[in-house]
Amino acid sequence: MSEYSSKQSFVFVVCGGQQHIDTLNYTLPFLRHFSSKDILVVTDTKRNEGAILHDTIIDIATPAHFNHHQAAIYLKTGLHRFLPLEGQQYCYLDTDIIAVDQEVDQVFTHYHPPVSFATDHCKMMYFSPSAVYDLRYDEIASKQQRLYKLYDDFYLEAVENDEIPVEHLKNFRKIQEEFNKNRPFYDQSISRILFAEAGLKRIDKLIRVVSARLFFHLLAKPTQFGAFLSGILPALKDRETVSFFQKWKKKSAELYNQRFETLHQKVYQAPFKFSNLVSKFNYRYDEKEYKWYDQDGHLLYEENLIIKRVEAASEFRWDFKRGIWLDEKGNSLKFKPGSDKLRQLITKKFDVHIPEPNWQHWNGGVFLFDEQSVDFMETWHQWTLSTFEDPQWKTRDQGTLIATAWKSGLQHHPTLPLEFNFIADYFHQSMQYKGAFTFDLDQERTDIQPHFLHIYHHFGDKSWELWQDIEQLGKEINIH
Repeated sequence: MSEYSSKQSFVFVVCGGQQHIDTLNYTLPFLRHFSSKDILVVTDTKRNEGAILHDTIIDIATPAHFNHHQAAIYLKTGLHRFLPLEGQQYCYLDTDIIAVDQEVDQVFTHYHPPVSFATDHCKMMYFSPSAVYDLRYDEIASKQQRLYKLYDDFYLEAVENDEIPVEHLKNFRKIQEEFNKNRPFYDQSISRILFAEAGLKRIDKLIRVVSARLFFHLLAKPTQFGAFLSGILPALKDRETVSFFQKWKKKSAELYNQRFETLHQKVYQAPFKFSNLVSKFNYRYDEKEYKWYDQDGHLLYEENLIIKRVEAASEFRWDFKRGIWLDEKGNSLKFKPGSDKLRQLITKKFDVHIPEPNWQHWNGGVFLFDEQSVDFMETWHQWTLSTFEDPQWKTRDQGTLIATAWKSGLQHHPTLPLEFNFIADYFHQSMQYKGAFTFDLDQERTDIQPHFLHIYHHFGDKSWELWQDIEQLGKEINIH
């Protein structure tokens, strides 16, 4: 950490669309409440579709031939040109960054010249399709984006129409989390252990999981008789005999399932069936129809509601067995495209060689800069502008940020702590929100308590527990 005696200020950039201005107007009061620093907003007021609700605005004319997105990037990467630098230190924030506690000002203590950025939530190969055009990967990325938009649109529409019970959804998620958390050892993924663990720890865990599975199959052996009956029933010709066996099979299965549930809970201190855990919370859950009911049988929520609407409005189909979306050809859309093309184009366009194809690149949502940053910022600015007319590059600034970092020899430069740019990605599979602005991430990092939340998806989604807590915080500090 570095000591700094100059004046410190936060700075936002917004330009053009009402949506982005509304986002800024929502996040600004949080920062004003928790920070003692000055807050600046850099914009081109001629482009703006609405008013910025702030008193310190720096109006910069942007090139007329730029679209709004390009103009915003022009301002962001050019801040060293538009702000006074002598005796000043700045922290840039994206408009979707929300301050949630008094520690936000401490970000300035983590400055390491010439610039300080936080890391992104993915690595360079997986970011590549977002930065440059690549026909091989753009097709699936485009389908994913269209699918996510459809899903989000139908989801938010359902929330607005009270078809999704926000007050119950929080409970449903907690029940699911409790069920997953208490799953017995036999239910752990062997492939995950092979990739996540190493050495003796991996061997020990594998032995425990395999042993637990063998014991579970021994415990569940009587259920195999049901499978045997299912196999021989089609071969029986006598209808009365078939009817008898069917009734006997159903009755015996019901009796055994009841006893097996009790036995399972005694042995593993965890429910075997999800629906049995649900009943303890005064709900009912139909595992075949994916429907939630109250104890009186009133339908509260159908998990497949949005799935059905997406399927009706598109060629996408949901695979229930695998829990994944499929495109019109039956190909999985779960696959996250990764490509080496960004690295190749950086070498071709900027003559910067990056020997690490999967480098952990920086995220441009939060960064610190001052007068020592001019050379870095100017390179980033010029290189970014040069991509605007290049048909191989998308309108982004992070691809050129990667190039500038390596050009400047900063590939191993210290980055900001995760807490100052925690990317709360609604679709992040290994991110778990535990409430009270606390997260677990990737099994390794637990109880993370961010100071700045980067709301990457579902900004304003009132059904998301995290957003509910953000709104509650706004009420508690009297800003919303």
